[in-house]
Amino acid sequence: MNDIFKVKNISQQTIVSFIFLIMFAGFSVFLPGFFATGNLLGLLQNVAILGILGLAMAIIVIGRGIDISMVAVLAVPAGLLLQMVQNGHSLSMAFAAAIGIALLFGLVNGWLIAFAEVPSLFTTLASGLFLAGLGQVAFFRLDVVQWKYALSYAGNDEQSAAVFLPDLMN
Repeated sequence: MNDIFKVKNISQQTIVSFIFLIMFAGFSVFLPGFFATGNLLGLLQNVAILGILGLAMAIIVIGRGIDISMVAVLAVPAGLLLQMVQNGHSLSMAFAAAIGIALLFGLVNGWLIAFAEVPSLFTTLASGLFLAGLGQVAFFRLDVVQWKYALSYAGNDEQSAAVFLPDLMN
């Protein structure tokens, strides 16, 4: 009798995929405009960075490590690039500085873990906190940086590009 209620060979991946399909179908039916091409492309663009970070974390975990500093190494160089462009530096110089600081912290983390044999948990925790603090103290003047190049991408005037929000109000 107990065998009737047991489900065999269902993995977590199957359960998560099933829940995703149910939610996607429900949103498509009950939310007007959810299944529109523009909305689906917007969803893909918004979660792309999570996929990139997930892939990087998978590579790190497969190598038996952990990297807590990933978010800081993602956010601070990008914010530095935006801040430098806002301050009048060229895009190529700002891009080089952002790539340079990300590489510097990656190399320092790698050296500390591989050669100094500091555990990766402590190394990445400390370097992530240090980089986030360095960004707040030394790099960024504001919490939100307005980037003039985004205006030409989003619309023809400043008012249409002032706020990037999903179209949930309609």
